[in-house]
Amino acid sequence: MKNKEKNRRGRRGEWKNPHSDVMQSALRLLSFRQRTIHELTEKLLSKGYSEDEINGTVERLIEGRYLDDEAFAGDFACSRMKNRQWGRIKVSHELRKRGVAAGVIEKTLNGLKEETEIDAAKEALRKWLKKSGRKDWTKDTAARAARHLSGKGFPFSTIRSAMNNPGITDGGEE
Repeated sequence: MKNKEKNRRGRRGEWKNPHSDVMQSALRLLSFRQRTIHELTEKLLSKGYSEDEINGTVERLIEGRYLDDEAFAGDFACSRMKNRQWGRIKVSHELRKRGVAAGVIEKTLNGLKEETEIDAAKEALRKWLKKSGRKDWTKDTAARAARHLSGKGFPFSTIRSAMNNPGITDGGEE
């Protein structure tokens, strides 16, 4: 406890505002990457700051638009679908793990275009076919492909749409 008190004193021994320490830590964490309110709160708690200090800081960050779970969810969903070829089920699960509210997740996923998810599924399927080296499109290949896409979080309707694309069935070349 003595070290914490020592860290909160200014140059001449006067007390500094403890909220500024929390704010500096929070801004440093946010400078690396966007975070959810839950993630930032947990990280600051692990650094030993009190809940009152953290709550005040989080409120100021929300007012200043440094923290925004809706913006985080939208950016996260688009990024994961495009770069990692994830489906909406996996994106939803990951956002829940990061502490995003269910209503925000639902709003974000409803705002995504169906074509975006189908394109991500087609790309995931194309990469899987190339990696697996499968040239012929058999029932076995189709079943394995469907399981792969399901594991990436795509719903059945999207899997069906992606697999009905004629360019996919011939090894990914149109």
